[in-house]
Amino acid sequence: MYNRIEKDKMWRLSSGQFVEEVMQGFTKKLNWGHPSCSLILDIDDENWNSVFSVAEIDEIRSKCVENSNDVSFPTEVVNFLNDTPKTAVIHEIFNHFNVLV
Repeated sequence: MYNRIEKDKMWRLSSGQFVEEVMQGFTKKLNWGHPSCSLILDIDDENWNSVFSVAEIDEIRSKCVENSNDVSFPTEVVNFLNDTPKTAVIHEIFNHFNVLV
């Protein structure tokens, strides 16, 4: 999965390291499933403390979506989520989505 990412599309940190390459190196050492195997970077995961430097973690945190005020979902997505039944009854949710397809 990581091999298909073009280098110019990768996130280059000010240290010169590419986040995706660091993540790929980490996943190669694993013998268990981890979110990074699916290109998910949870910077609060303590595993990253031994992979990224403190400065790199701080840089990543400063660029996270949750720190941005500019993020908004398209209207279609907001409407889709708002129209989804607010219930724990799986059949109601399934029936709602089944009608959409």
